[in-house]
Amino acid sequence: MVNKLIAIIIKELKDLFRDKTTLFTMIVIPLLFFPLIGLAFKTGAETTAQQTLNVAVLNLDSGYNKTKMGDSLIAFIKQFNNVNITVINNTNESITRLSRELYENKGINELLVIPRNFTETIYNPNATAKLELYSYVSAAGGLAIRSLDPILQAYISDIINWKIQQIAPNVNPKAIINPINISYISIVREEKIPSPPEIVHGLIASQSWTLPLSVFIIIVTSSQIVASAIASEKESKTLEILLSTPVSRMNILVGKIASSMIIAILSVISYVGGFTIYMNTILGLSSAQIPPEIANKVTQLVNSPQIIGGVAVLMFITLLTAISLSVSLSVYAEDVRSAQALVSYVTLLFGLPAFITMGVDIDQLPLIEKTVLYLIPFTHAFTGITKLIDGDYTPVIFGMIYMSVFSLITLYIASKSFTTEKLLTAKLTFKRRK
Repeated sequence: MVNKLIAIIIKELKDLFRDKTTLFTMIVIPLLFFPLIGLAFKTGAETTAQQTLNVAVLNLDSGYNKTKMGDSLIAFIKQFNNVNITVINNTNESITRLSRELYENKGINELLVIPRNFTETIYNPNATAKLELYSYVSAAGGLAIRSLDPILQAYISDIINWKIQQIAPNVNPKAIINPINISYISIVREEKIPSPPEIVHGLIASQSWTLPLSVFIIIVTSSQIVASAIASEKESKTLEILLSTPVSRMNILVGKIASSMIIAILSVISYVGGFTIYMNTILGLSSAQIPPEIANKVTQLVNSPQIIGGVAVLMFITLLTAISLSVSLSVYAEDVRSAQALVSYVTLLFGLPAFITMGVDIDQLPLIEKTVLYLIPFTHAFTGITKLIDGDYTPVIFGMIYMSVFSLITLYIASKSFTTEKLLTAKLTFKRRK
């Protein structure tokens, strides 16, 4: 009995591994997908930080009392590294045309316009000077572009300090500009992180679209492979030969599911490994803007053994649910094409909760919508990921139980089909009757 079951599993594994698409889509892609995304972000950020900032300055400042603050601003910009500045003193062209010509001819995507009364308004204690920064936006800008704005903000800060010293020489300008110091503390799972919430939330929220999208891809891929494997045997008539061997049909069913789960486990391992590399890359990139102790705390939070282990178990049960559903559907498929069509029709059960979870907190939806979504077993897979990060394990455990019960029901239906002649006679096609 056991030897026959092992033989069936080995036979199914050979069939699955013989298909190069299975290996590539379920094992290789998850291991490469996340590291490549992380590498793309890292390369884009590093390239942006190192590239030369090409700007043009249209200096129309006429000065005031033999002083030209426009020249002072240009000198301030030139002292920064990796800044290439082109000074224009006059032009007869419109600003929009000039901006486009500078971008197309010299690769300059920002034009700073200093007005004629710039110096005069700076010296006027009751006036506010104005600058205009034109940025030519191109679709080929990449992940990010450098901007002149941080340098202008630094210059404005210097002007503020200078004005305060002119009015009150004995006053500390910093105490006037920043009379109150706010300490930002983010709390995640009762863990204090001395950081503004935007940084911590940005790192954690990136998973709200990365994880559901990746789980969705793996579920759809595994479902298509399993359904096609059974349908292909029906189409090629090899299933009839297999059923005529001295092996029980239940063993054949268990063997097909077990072999598919082995592939699924390898896919989960590949996925978890690739995602760990991705998060380490993103957090390492973010550590350049935040103190190391903050980056370390976020790293420990996201890559904790509880979260990684919980995601692995959750994905395993999710794949088991998807595979059991695909096996039940593939029984009614006449050929591979109809099996793929059947699975594609139920893709809504995977995609709807996945994409909703990426943008909305399902628990905040009205009761009817929330109930409908939670009745879909795969919803618990996508919401469970965020629950694991928040440390709320009860809904995750309930979701695992619910998906397991759903898997048992679908497997029971599949087993009934396998133990009857319906396995060979059941046909469900999408061809129009003549």
